[in-house]
Amino acid sequence: MSENTTLQNNETQEDEISLLDLFAVLIRYRKLIIFGTLIVSFLAGLYLFVVPAVFKNANPQEAKVTYTVKVNAIPVSIISKLPGGERITPLYLSTYNTQRLPFLVEQLKVHKVFSDAAMTDYEFNAFVQTLIKDKKIQIIESKLGNEYDIQLTIPIEKVSDATTLVRSIVYDTEKNLQNYYYPLIQSLLTNTTTALEKANASVSDALAVQEVQNLNVELHEYTDNFTQFLELHDEPFVIPEGRGRVKKFIIVFLASFFIFVFAAFCKNAVVNIKADPQSSKLIQDAWKAGK
Repeated sequence: MSENTTLQNNETQEDEISLLDLFAVLIRYRKLIIFGTLIVSFLAGLYLFVVPAVFKNANPQEAKVTYTVKVNAIPVSIISKLPGGERITPLYLSTYNTQRLPFLVEQLKVHKVFSDAAMTDYEFNAFVQTLIKDKKIQIIESKLGNEYDIQLTIPIEKVSDATTLVRSIVYDTEKNLQNYYYPLIQSLLTNTTTALEKANASVSDALAVQEVQNLNVELHEYTDNFTQFLELHDEPFVIPEGRGRVKKFIIVFLASFFIFVFAAFCKNAVVNIKADPQSSKLIQDAWKAGK
């Protein structure tokens, strides 16, 4: 019993000594840690906040602007009868259309949100591809399944122009959706009406006739009440890039602090090894053995 108590006391003392050694190292090299962290943080602050403020033209402030587009779905009973079935939905087609390179190139040539520089067609196509690759233009589908976001990272003074661009994108996408779905729905409506007329003129399966009649009624209701596929929310959600700079500054501050703490322990270890001939010889032997 006494031996166990002695072992526990020894372990407790060793833990206390380890903590004391830890604090001793931090206190001994406090200047390295404090001044090193402050210098790195100061330089990071200059780069992130002062330089953009002084050289505004060279490094314009950006903003992440998000526009939400609501998609009015076609009833399942109708879209399941169209080519492509439930896979080719207005949501699928609208997000696909918005991400097509030719479509984006056409829109951005008219609405010069990202650059006013003169470019050849080849250069402009490459420029738009770079915007997509760098996620300056993103299409993000909502988990709700009935809307998506158009997210642009642009110079903050271009927010108004970006709104005009997105309105144009939504307007042209709406036209494309109507041009695709209108003929299909009208054709389906005509076919169901014709099928009902033939069924009334002959003896047909009552259940099949009822299904066609229900579909015909739904088609009439849908076409009569239809207004549009896409609805753009009134105001975009704007996040100035400055908030991102604060986050980067905090990350740099914490990273530099821990790096200098690590450097302090490394320096302390080197000093201890040099002061202990046995440890120094052990390191030298290990170095030679590793050659």
